[in-house]
Amino acid sequence: MILAIIVSFSRLAFLLKNKLLARFWYQQRRWLLLVILMAITVLGVACLNIDQPPRLYSTAATIGTTCGSKLGGATDNPVAAFYGDEAPTWVDDLPWACVFNINDYAGRSDQMRFEAAQAAAIAAGGGVVYLPQGTYRFDEDLILADGILVRGDIGSTLSAKAETFQPLTHLEFPKYEPSFSGNGTPNQTAFKQIRSHSPDTDSNQGLVFLDINRGGLFRHQITIRDSWVFKTMRVGIHAAGQGLVIRNNDVHDQAEKTTWVDPTGKRQPRGAMTFENRAIDWSGHDVRIEGNTYDVYRHRIMESQYFSTDGEGILTQQCCGGTSVERVTIHNNRGRGYIGIYKVPDINQLTISENQVRSPNSNFPTIYVNADTNNAPGSMSGVTIIANQLEGGMLAQASGGGNNNYVNNNRGTGVLKRSCHVQIEQNTGFEIQPCQGE
Repeated sequence: MILAIIVSFSRLAFLLKNKLLARFWYQQRRWLLLVILMAITVLGVACLNIDQPPRLYSTAATIGTTCGSKLGGATDNPVAAFYGDEAPTWVDDLPWACVFNINDYAGRSDQMRFEAAQAAAIAAGGGVVYLPQGTYRFDEDLILADGILVRGDIGSTLSAKAETFQPLTHLEFPKYEPSFSGNGTPNQTAFKQIRSHSPDTDSNQGLVFLDINRGGLFRHQITIRDSWVFKTMRVGIHAAGQGLVIRNNDVHDQAEKTTWVDPTGKRQPRGAMTFENRAIDWSGHDVRIEGNTYDVYRHRIMESQYFSTDGEGILTQQCCGGTSVERVTIHNNRGRGYIGIYKVPDINQLTISENQVRSPNSNFPTIYVNADTNNAPGSMSGVTIIANQLEGGMLAQASGGGNNNYVNNNRGTGVLKRSCHVQIEQNTGFEIQPCQGE
């Protein structure tokens, strides 16, 4: 193409009747050809960059190393260092040593700088996006790609459950500000999350040493442990997946809450309603929930005598397409707010043991296991409720039948209700009602 353009200019000069122009062409043809080649090169580069987004980050990731950015950060494995032999073996495979410091990347906001650092980590095959000491503000969800860890700075105390714990990296998300004018305040102005980009396939992700204000969570082998959570509205810890572990967390709630706006954020509340107000909301198979301490308080509905119909401590439920319970242990938790397997039609191999729980709703069982949905009866097998201390009653119900279900050696108050295939023994303090069904 370039040769054709040069030949065309040459022919044009020969064809021109103006001899001066022809003489000028032959005398200056070397310089003219150079100018033409430079113009074509510039034009070609411009064409290649059409529809390409501007780069918002520096080339620091390629300076002096193929893994990580120039400033970098700590490269140790903090999970293995803290837990020692108790650390799961798979954490050794995480890309701790490939650190991309957010301060190496440009952007008009912390959100853009984070996304730029993550883009560099993705290009390297995964790594740590490191946020040094400071406060970082995000207006939208933080969406983590496969193989991305987010790490902050830590003070002298490593345990989040210690009173002196003071992480130095703070993440702030938008606060919900209710309004009663017009259509109210849309929920999308707040309630942002830290979540996985492709939850069905992503792996090797994590959040370490972060103080998160108003942010949510994100499948296979998720572990949430030794965190301190304070909530004022909805769920403290929300997670789902195969092999889920939620262990030794403290979840605290705001007491004496009053609500003046309903969950849509667009009108005032009326009567009883739910705000999904829970300490731990979970679903999945092969799950362990143990050693957690929590409290949950229901919302008073404006200045009325009514309270929200929630206040669950540890809950899974059939919702939004359904769920099932398979090989689950809920053990040694201490809390204010009932333990609920709420209307899940398939319950298999569930153990609820040695928990100390009291319910904020005296009319509701403190341990509630119910396989009957609103539409049909369900079944359960291998359910064991044993050695719990309760302020409140218990329910173990599956009108569709079941086998190997036991409620033994529990102590509490209130009513104990069960289906007839559920065997009971040595439970004290309860009003035991006749079994139902069969």
